[in-house]
Amino acid sequence: MARVGGLNGRPADEFTFIPQDPLIAEGQQEALNPNIITNRICDQLTNVCDASADAVAACEDAQAQIEALGTRDQSTADTWNALLGFDGVDSTQQQV
Repeated sequence: MARVGGLNGRPADEFTFIPQDPLIAEGQQEALNPNIITNRICDQLTNVCDASADAVAACEDAQAQIEALGTRDQSTADTWNALLGFDGVDSTQQQV
């Protein structure tokens, strides 16, 4: 997940969340609420990616942790990525 400012005509200082994987992101707009994006990612793992039960469970666990954090800043995207094994991924740039 990335947190990027200025997407789709928004002001440069208005940051939104977006999936980084093109298959997951297809048809999904950015969102101010990270929980919308975490929900999308977990749903797409099941519906599109045919991910294993372990992968879906890991996603759902990470989703619950992000919701419990209640943050909407850069740490949200960084924490999400770390929880899913993508620690250190640049979450400040849109990849799709």
